[in-house]
Amino acid sequence: MSDVVVIGSDSGIGLRAARLLRSNGEMVWAYGRHECDVRVGTDVCSVVSYHRDAPLWVYSAGVNRLSFIENQEEEDAIDQYDVNVIGFLRFMKELKRHRPKDAQTSVVVVGSDAAERPMRTSAVYCGSKAALHMSVKALARELAPQFRINAVAPGMTEPTRMQEYIDKTVPLLRGWTKEEALRYEQSQIPMGRRGTTTDVAHVMVDLLFGPHYMTGSIVTINGGR
Repeated sequence: MSDVVVIGSDSGIGLRAARLLRSNGEMVWAYGRHECDVRVGTDVCSVVSYHRDAPLWVYSAGVNRLSFIENQEEEDAIDQYDVNVIGFLRFMKELKRHRPKDAQTSVVVVGSDAAERPMRTSAVYCGSKAALHMSVKALARELAPQFRINAVAPGMTEPTRMQEYIDKTVPLLRGWTKEEALRYEQSQIPMGRRGTTTDVAHVMVDLLFGPHYMTGSIVTINGGR
């Protein structure tokens, strides 16, 4: 049995990963936004320092707010980057500072296929996830061999709060019906359906535990779109 800390476990992928790890017999410590707001350095420091001996970590915090660029609020853009990228850097800084020297550490990050797939109304989100993926790769190189850092890049995934928000907002922004939006989305996915949080969580668990030579990798889970 290993100690695993999940940051961003309020719902969706983070919550499902925490539950899957528990069902596998791991000791899981799960923190939602109210327990650990990754935009607040003292929150991140407190959680990491308390669990400094835990060898396995998941960073699943993320936020998305759709907008055409002419309507993009600067505060919303800054907040997305703060949660999606800078929060991860805060977390890794504290993890490097508090983990015992040379203690082996595995980190799995929830990214997005939006990092490689440009989408209208998502300039900020796509950019933030691209920055997150490159941060994962850069830190994997910088912190090896003590740290293994990998990421998953899901496509459309349900059930998540983010997917509920997208389903509600995309038709309004693009002037589509909900049915038209869903048909367009599914036409882009060769597997013919959205992913599930279980699909993503199983890959995350595999990455946490190995292979031990794998670091700096981004594993895409999007049905081939």
